Amino acid sequence: MDIRRSGEWGELIDWPVVAIHSIVMQNGKVMTFGTDVSGNQGAMMVHDVWDPVTGEHQLLEHHMHTPTDIFCAAAVLLPGTNKVLIAGGDSRGEGRPINMGVNDVNVYDIDTGEIHPASDGEMNAARWYPTTIALPTGQVLILGGSDANGVGVATPEIYTPGQGWRSLPGATDQDVADFFDYPKTWVAQDGKVYYFANGRGSDGVQDLVALDPSGEGSIEKIASMPFTAAWESPAIMFDTGKVLISDIGTDLWVMDINGQTPTFEKVGTMPQERNYSDMTVLADGTVMINGGSGKDNLEAYAQTTAIIFDPKTSEIREVGEEAHSRLYHSTTVLLPDGTVLSSGGGSADNAEKTFLDSQIYKPGYLFDETGADAMRPVIEDAPKSVDPGDAFVITVDDADAIASLRMVRTGGTTHVLNVDARAIVPDFVKLDDHRIEVRLPENEAVSPAGFWMLFAWNADGVPSVAPIVSIEPRDGFYDGIGDVEALYFAVDQKVTSLDQVDFDAAPLHTQAVVTIDEDTSHAFYEGGPKDHFAVRYQGSFDVTETGSYSFYLTANDAARLTIDGQRVADLADLKQTTTSTVTLTLEAGIHTIGVDHLAETGPSVIDLDWSGPTFSRKQLTFDGLDSISPGDGGSEINVIAAPGGYVAGTDGADRFEGTAADDTFYGGLGDDVYRGGVGYNQVDYDGKAADYTFTHEADGTVTVSHPIYGTDTLSDIDGFWFRGEGKWYPIADLVTDGGGEGGEPGEPAEPGNDVNVIAAPGGYIEGTDRADRFEGTAQNDSFYGGLGDDIYRGGAGYNQVDYDGKASDYSFARKADGTVTVTHPTYGTDTLTDIGGFWFRDEEKWYPLDELVSEAPSDGGGSGGEPGDTVNVIAAPGGYIAGTDGADRFEGTTANDTFYGGTGNDIYLGAAGYNQVDYDGKASDYVFARKADGTVTVTHPTYGSDTLSDIGGFWFRGEEKWYPLDDLVSEAPSNGGGSGGEPSTDINVIAAPGGYVEGTDGADRFEGTIANDTFYGGAGNDIYLGGAGYNQVDYDGRAVDYVFTRNADGTLTVSHPTYGADTLSDIDGFWFRGEEKWYAFEEIGAAIQATPALNRLSDESADDTGDDDAALRTEVDLFFADDLSADYEAPLASEDVHSVHDHAMA
Repeated sequence: MDIRRSGEWGELIDWPVVAIHSIVMQNGKVMTFGTDVSGNQGAMMVHDVWDPVTGEHQLLEHHMHTPTDIFCAAAVLLPGTNKVLIAGGDSRGEGRPINMGVNDVNVYDIDTGEIHPASDGEMNAARWYPTTIALPTGQVLILGGSDANGVGVATPEIYTPGQGWRSLPGATDQDVADFFDYPKTWVAQDGKVYYFANGRGSDGVQDLVALDPSGEGSIEKIASMPFTAAWESPAIMFDTGKVLISDIGTDLWVMDINGQTPTFEKVGTMPQERNYSDMTVLADGTVMINGGSGKDNLEAYAQTTAIIFDPKTSEIREVGEEAHSRLYHSTTVLLPDGTVLSSGGGSADNAEKTFLDSQIYKPGYLFDETGADAMRPVIEDAPKSVDPGDAFVITVDDADAIASLRMVRTGGTTHVLNVDARAIVPDFVKLDDHRIEVRLPENEAVSPAGFWMLFAWNADGVPSVAPIVSIEPRDGFYDGIGDVEALYFAVDQKVTSLDQVDFDAAPLHTQAVVTIDEDTSHAFYEGGPKDHFAVRYQGSFDVTETGSYSFYLTANDAARLTIDGQRVADLADLKQTTTSTVTLTLEAGIHTIGVDHLAETGPSVIDLDWSGPTFSRKQLTFDGLDSISPGDGGSEINVIAAPGGYVAGTDGADRFEGTAADDTFYGGLGDDVYRGGVGYNQVDYDGKAADYTFTHEADGTVTVSHPIYGTDTLSDIDGFWFRGEGKWYPIADLVTDGGGEGGEPGEPAEPGNDVNVIAAPGGYIEGTDRADRFEGTAQNDSFYGGLGDDIYRGGAGYNQVDYDGKASDYSFARKADGTVTVTHPTYGTDTLTDIGGFWFRDEEKWYPLDELVSEAPSDGGGSGGEPGDTVNVIAAPGGYIAGTDGADRFEGTTANDTFYGGTGNDIYLGAAGYNQVDYDGKASDYVFARKADGTVTVTHPTYGSDTLSDIGGFWFRGEEKWYPLDDLVSEAPSNGGGSGGEPSTDINVIAAPGGYVEGTDGADRFEGTIANDTFYGGAGNDIYLGGAGYNQVDYDGRAVDYVFTRNADGTLTVSHPTYGADTLSDIDGFWFRGEEKWYAFEEIGAAIQATPALNRLSDESADDTGDDDAALRTEVDLFFADDLSADYEAPLASEDVHSVHDHAMA
């Protein structure tokens, strides 16, 4: 047999797991997972990473042991990142029946080799056997799968990195629920997702469906399939819009979804049926089909001879026999060197064999005419990443020898499906002897965001080894918000023409819309007018391919359509509903659009549809792009994607889109929009700074106005250069924060004596050049305070502070109360709580907080794990964290945390999310007890005694077994002693509603919320658990009447001879009614740390004038001044009860 046609199989390779999932990752390595090391179901985060170059395996049994069985989950490479997202899995390990769905989402980090629960949350629906597919936006769509009860999921979801999951109720499909196992799914060149469920619906038809992920999603049945494809029938996209599908018999079909109407063509017949086989796009564009059984999943009918389908000729040829059958749970993937990895099979109830091995197939194109390894062209250099539609340059050993290029997208194969695989043949130009310019298709849906193997072919039909090039996501997410703005205006009853409408007036209402589609006798928005109003829609839309497009404007009152500043349709003097059709030739890219409509009386109709080269008439949707406001419906907007470095605009209205690098913009004339992005970003202007007016807007943007050059809108801009004076200014020198006078150009404004309180909206927030106090959210927050002595309170989530300069420019110190101070000789001294990391702009480097901040100073010692030299405070970053062999205190996050403390008397504060403690040995080696305050102690004669709160489960390494906490820990004993059981009736448990709550004169237990809570317990031994948010306890009397004691577990005891002894955790401040004065918890804590022998805030040394505060300052070396610190202001616990501003903090 001619080896150039047949290729060759290599030797079997032992494999650590059954490769039910195989993913060729961004770095060319292969990640496989699905079973444990014995080939049994119960993956529990066991995975293998194999390097095809060295042949080395890295088997990773994850320390975190999150009870997610990723058996039959769905894995997808996240475009533009170094991450693999794994969605769903099996319920094994959760104490429920197995083979049910879970809504877990886990992310594998290629750089660290670790898997962690996704920081942006779980799916809305549990899913087992779902399909995930990456979109050109970098988002991920998930379809199908079965839920926690084994019922198919009909509604898809869309995942947005950093934001999480959103359901698409408009795309609900019962056929997907009825046949939930891995729906066959592909991105088409019109940007929609085409799929079919693996069976015929209730109407007896198997439908091909187009899913639009914009807005709330929508679906359209666009074809009935002329054959039946089951879930065990493989399918793969081998070329743009062309999918090879195996039906339930032996026939092969090509489905073409490029035109307005999909077509289906039977292209050949296989020698035998192949259930559970795999299809792989090879480097030359042919499709390899290997494995499978001619009957069910039976070994007796296994097909070990691979076949190759050639799309150019429809030839089907057999190419060699594998050593083992590859049936259900087998996977096959193309590697960057052009070979094929075939793996796994088995580990199922219907499997007769299980294979912990793999085999490499070497296609014929890698051999020369003699049967020896062919000499291959070499790509010496290629970019790591490129933007959609870009041209880029590669370096080869001999450009003249290169005859063609082909790019094959990597992805993950599981259950006969690799939905992200596809191939393109890019155009190219030879620049010289070694350089070739590669030109990507202008339509980003043809070469969607992801990771592509680039093969260079010589005239002999031999490919290079492929570098992997990342095509980055296109700008703008499908967010369901809408990228067109609707502005509504009141009009007089006499107005009968759009020319009479004053669109420059203040609008009645503004909202974002996804479509222009109204047909109603009601108001267009809640509370709006039904008659006599006008609406202006303005925004942008994306054209993916240059060509002819028709627009259909329908209205029953006056309406106009404007595209790219040109009026193209005008409906006037209408007596009935009318449609105006206009056809335009549009270039690929972003275009502006405006629609004006006048609604006089009666029902109002306004609708805009369109059609294009690859689709028939449909609703024009506006979702997935940044909004562009074309202003008065007139001037054209020129969108400029900065290449990094210096970029100049036009004398019209430009919008500059910055990069992750440093960018400098010059816009000239026109009302320009500058979006700097990350990096250092600068705008150059003509003239002098004194010629311009600078305004800091409420939304955080900056407007720069000039009587001739226009008004520009800026975001993420750091500085200016004025050509008329040859001088640079930082933005803070020229732009005030909206309150007070700004400094002269070149003279930074001095920080004010007051504190500017900033409630973070979640995401990125900037402060001022004076003293700011940042209040974080329950989400992830990033802060930049600039100058001034700032206070950062991160709250829940991951929180970060960005600083100018380098880390080495600053001094870091952890105070005894757990806060961190960051000091710079110019920028001031900041105080931080609940901050996880830093970003230093001048070195463009991120540091975790613990890398720069040492442990807190000792409080003087103490026994048995009290805070001091023996306690190591660990703020968990989310995920897995290990402690020391001393006494550790672990502080969890709002994400899922897993702790391992080793020896020592450790404290675990789990916080939100699922939290777990890993222990050596077996559960039977430990003694578990639940205390009256709800904490749990876990004791071992060697490892010590640990105190736990907010922990959900345990993993015991000695038996490799997970237990929920409640399986090992009995209920707390009653307060009156005895043998346990229900809490004593002497304890009154109060779940705070958020705000102010009072207890009783008995023993109360207050449980706070994620909001701000203020508690008043009165008499009795009370317990205060503050939770998230700002939390405060109000006390009768004065601070000096009480004794404050910090306990070994981090709680605080507040004692009074009359009112009792209270236990506090997560409390931020106190209000003492007898002196009408507020104290920060940090001040009370600092008093204890500063004078450990004196825990009473005493007034014994007060003079005859009764100056208790003076005595207090003398006694404990703290300054409880009447006005406290000018740059610290207590947050409001409640606006109507005990408001700080009603008392001494004014």
